[in-house]
Amino acid sequence: MRFKFVWQLLLCVWFGLLSFSATANVFFKVTHQKHDQTAYVLGTMHLLCKDDFVMPESVYHALANSEQLIVEVDLTNSNELAAARSAMFQQPSNYLQLHLNRRQYSQLEQQTQQQLGRPLNSLAPLRPLIISSLFLAHYLPCASETFSVDEAVIQHMARNKKLVVGLESAKWQLELFDQIDLSEQVSALYELVTEKNVAQQELVNMANAYISGNGEKLHEIMVAQDDFLGAAALFLDQRNKTWAEKLPKLFANKSSFVAVGAGHLYGDQGLLRLLIAQGYEITPIPVSFAAVESY
Repeated sequence: MRFKFVWQLLLCVWFGLLSFSATANVFFKVTHQKHDQTAYVLGTMHLLCKDDFVMPESVYHALANSEQLIVEVDLTNSNELAAARSAMFQQPSNYLQLHLNRRQYSQLEQQTQQQLGRPLNSLAPLRPLIISSLFLAHYLPCASETFSVDEAVIQHMARNKKLVVGLESAKWQLELFDQIDLSEQVSALYELVTEKNVAQQELVNMANAYISGNGEKLHEIMVAQDDFLGAAALFLDQRNKTWAEKLPKLFANKSSFVAVGAGHLYGDQGLLRLLIAQGYEITPIPVSFAAVESY
């Protein structure tokens, strides 16, 4: 199904759940024999139900002992976020009408009004991935509001006046999608919206697996998706290499806490393996984020 195509891209860049091993963890202590500073790495998920999530005390303890937070994008930097606003829009602005027939566009209009309570013409100029994200945020059966692990960690460190360092810009992340044919992105959006039940169930399954720390289940969900390796090469591997070059310099002078999408951690080109190749020792710290048993 084409909607899985957009799943992979959103998960790679924002949700970060792409490549887990059966024994995967999401929280690690990172040390090096030649350096005194300790670092922690937390794999995150962008979309959960707030009432179902509790941050473990071990994570808060590591945050308290860290002088800086290293994230994919520094959401506290208002100048950077302002620069990204223009990149949220797709060109040409009428791209949906160009890539969908009248029946399909009418269906999208209907579903946008029904599910989001907004007219499609108010969202149509946005990139397909932005529109997809709005729908996904409504697909979790949350009792209250949705929740981002990344944003929670950033807000916690900002409140405690700790340094926040971004590995890349929000604008650059958005422009990554220009490497994907626009017609494919539109097809994925259309299928995501018109096959809500399928997408919703997969999102719930992933959220439950992440909260319970079930790496085996996450692995099963993600490798079942089409074009798994292609998405990983484009949206994970090269970025991981760039981050692995930056992190040792950041680790050298300050105790650090790294929070990035959990999918960046695993695989032959995963961040953990790239750090090990540079002499770092990786120690798993078991955690569970569950506030309730399941959705």
